[in-house]
Amino acid sequence: MSGWISLHRGWRDCDAFEEPRDPMSDADAWAWLIEHAAWKPIRRAAGQGQSIRLERGQLHVSDRSLATAFRWDRKRVRRYLDRLAAHEMIVAVRGQSGTVISLCNYDRYQQPPEPKGAGKGPAGGRAGAAQEQGKQDSGSDEPVAPPAGTVKAVFDAAVTLLAASGHQPRAARSIVGRWRKQHGDAAVLAALIDARERAISNPVEWIPRRLNAAPASRGGAGRAGRTGETPAAAATLDSLLHQAARYRNRDNAGGTP
Repeated sequence: MSGWISLHRGWRDCDAFEEPRDPMSDADAWAWLIEHAAWKPIRRAAGQGQSIRLERGQLHVSDRSLATAFRWDRKRVRRYLDRLAAHEMIVAVRGQSGTVISLCNYDRYQQPPEPKGAGKGPAGGRAGAAQEQGKQDSGSDEPVAPPAGTVKAVFDAAVTLLAASGHQPRAARSIVGRWRKQHGDAAVLAALIDARERAISNPVEWIPRRLNAAPASRGGAGRAGRTGETPAAAATLDSLLHQAARYRNRDNAGGTP
């Protein structure tokens, strides 16, 4: 069997799928790398107010973020990347802010054949490719991609908060999935952190009111955190991710926020 299939970025975050419990296979991890690679030159937040330029087929990650995404330990992550490099599937360049991974032959395998009628009027050609990154292009010529692990951070924060108010993890994921579709990752994560800091007893009622009252949730602006439309949006999301990570570390250590 040959030919192409298309998978939307974020396809794993479906309410019909049970929350993953087992580590990813090597093949699944490879699919994850392809899914999160830049499809065009972009700038990505690298922490501490800095940004890094990524070319098509590159992604900027850390061993820690990959270990979280793959549900592996960091030693296995390093062995895996070394093995991919040995097979000339990637080139990995490590730096202080993380690792830039370049996927070899990205254009060869991510350039679908031109459809019939390509180039014949505005409807022909690469209409699908122009939408490959969703709405990422709407804010600037060089958008900033949200940090890896954003979706997981949102769901983890939601499950922890909603579980404290009596909701099962699966129900919590379904609820936060609806919020994300309406308001975007940055707005939802900010609301989850705010609810936790305020010790809201019924977050399922309180958070939608906060989201609907927030100016960023009006129209399409609230979705900037999901697609990385502007450097400012990505910087905000990056700070929210660090704050959520601090809460998660305190929970794992058995402390109190």
